[in-house]
Amino acid sequence: MNNWAIQIIGADGCGKSSIAEMLAQDLNSFTQEPETKLVHEPDKELDFCSDLYNMAFKTSGCTDVARELLLLASRSISTRAVARVLETMNIISDRSFMCGYAYNKIKCALSPNIWWEFSKACMNYNPDIVFYIETDKPKAIGRQGKEDMDYDKMSELDRAVLLQGYEEIIDIVKGEIPVIRFKNDMSLGIELGYKKFIEECLIPSFPEFNAIRKTGHKNKSFTNFVFKEIEDSML
Repeated sequence: MNNWAIQIIGADGCGKSSIAEMLAQDLNSFTQEPETKLVHEPDKELDFCSDLYNMAFKTSGCTDVARELLLLASRSISTRAVARVLETMNIISDRSFMCGYAYNKIKCALSPNIWWEFSKACMNYNPDIVFYIETDKPKAIGRQGKEDMDYDKMSELDRAVLLQGYEEIIDIVKGEIPVIRFKNDMSLGIELGYKKFIEECLIPSFPEFNAIRKTGHKNKSFTNFVFKEIEDSML
């Protein structure tokens, strides 16, 4: 299988969902096969995943341990579906199992070792590369995919624990999955921050991206100013 999978991770409000969506749109603005599909992990558009997600966050009396196990089950179903999609399409995933590890760290519902063993059993595909989005000033207001859950109003202490969780899981997968860091300057705005991500992070670290640009043909509907500005360096 020659198709590739990119996962984009990071704490709430870092801009990862905007970057993932814009990247998928831009890749599909070229008549390049195969198509690139944006997915979410876990994918609540899948009925089973949605049911498990609702049980985890909207069931009265659900314990932290039960919540993590339900989310792991949802992730298993979601990644199985993504693995099937990956047979015919390229994948960009907003979040990944690595996010699950970091958020479990806040509640300490499962020990890191137990969570990791469960998670490995739930992963049905491995990404080719992971981009970890960091920022000093997260923007939680108006961010994409905002959910009504405990994590949305986390304290500074919880956020510090979350970021520690990301550092731990990045260290765990070291040597198996390449993880590239990108510092997202939120003061630049979404579009300029995305342009910086493309130029400074994606192009140098993911050769397959340039291959798409060299073999693809621009669609008539192509209007994204980001690629207009750097098109000459990519083709």
